[in-house]
Amino acid sequence: MSGSLILRKKRSLPKFKKLFIFIFIITFLGNCTKEIISSNNTSEFSFTVSYFNYNNHTNKIFFYSEIENITNVSFIDSVWVLLYNEDGDEINSSELNPEYPDSNFNSMISVYSSVITLNNLEPDVYFVAFNMQDQLGNHFDSQSERKYLTTNTNPVKPEIIGYSIPGTFALHPTEWTILPIELHIFDENGLEDILKVEYKTLRIFNGCNADNNNNGIINEPISDNDYTNLGFDDWLLIFNRFGPNNIFIYTIEIPMRPFDGSALIDSDGNVLPGFEATDCGRTGDVFFKFQATDNSDLTDSIEDIHIEIIAP
Repeated sequence: MSGSLILRKKRSLPKFKKLFIFIFIITFLGNCTKEIISSNNTSEFSFTVSYFNYNNHTNKIFFYSEIENITNVSFIDSVWVLLYNEDGDEINSSELNPEYPDSNFNSMISVYSSVITLNNLEPDVYFVAFNMQDQLGNHFDSQSERKYLTTNTNPVKPEIIGYSIPGTFALHPTEWTILPIELHIFDENGLEDILKVEYKTLRIFNGCNADNNNNGIINEPISDNDYTNLGFDDWLLIFNRFGPNNIFIYTIEIPMRPFDGSALIDSDGNVLPGFEATDCGRTGDVFFKFQATDNSDLTDSIEDIHIEIIAP
């Protein structure tokens, strides 16, 4: 009939089409979620190597750094260094350049370096702050070790300025202990000019009272005629840090046998070679001699530094 309204029944989707649409929506949302998580990743870099060297013959300072891209989310935009003296005053700055800028090799490690000339550099302790910025604007940095730099090129012998050592040391009844020694040294040619710092001893020790290691012999007194390292070439002090007025502080920790003569045992319960049990930890007097030698074979030494070793 004309003008009549014909109502048509709304047909529902077949079940398999509903299932298809549902799977599509879940898959699409899942992909969107993954993209959101990925975009929240942050860049991370690490200075695996950072150091600087100074040549006082050419007055040139060489800066070097290796930077690892840990997450590979972003890339390096710029690398630069700031040179400071011991008081924290900025002396100079320099941009570091990539070692292999045209390389197509995709490495996680990037190498950057630079060479600058500094005339009239004041003798002092210096350190370098290595800085890096990635393409996202994130900043990363690392600080170098401190170094004493000097423009002096004429050989000057090292000087032993002082020391820190106890006048008396008491042995422990049953456990090994440490005798700490500190030596203060200065070399106008710089720390790198120090070849070695060694020590020797002269012992006047008492004998032992019992055969504690059961070898059938009781150890007799010891009286050295001269300073000796007992044939060991590793009686050396190691550089530890810089002290006031740019002095170089060298240290050694000497293991001291307990009064009962016990052996030195490692963490696995094994006796360390050369530290087997004896009849006793020695008491008496020991005198130290310290000597510093530089690369020009110039030396300075002090001796007759006395310690009294006493029983517990």
